[in-house]
Amino acid sequence: MTQEEKAVAYDRALEVLHKYDGANIMFSQSLKEEMFPELKESDDERIRKELIDIVKCAYKRGVIILGEKEKEKYIAWLEKQEQNPTDNVEPKFKVSDIV
Repeated sequence: MTQEEKAVAYDRALEVLHKYDGANIMFSQSLKEEMFPELKESDDERIRKELIDIVKCAYKRGVIILGEKEKEKYIAWLEKQEQNPTDNVEPKFKVSDIV
């Protein structure tokens, strides 16, 4: 199989995986990520989606039930989002630099 044929096959497999997104099929996210590492979501994105799912469930049932582990994970993530990136700004120039 030539490199071009492999690339076409890879693109086709990727299309097939995306075709079944949301369907009740045994393609787990971890299997997709193992096959195609570029599909791996960042922790921030994954947690954001989990929070959306929790909110949706809470809206339907009127109650939110979280285990201690999940609660700590969500609190830590949310606290990380409140950090101000300008707190640790390093100067670009030194005193002796000529600008």
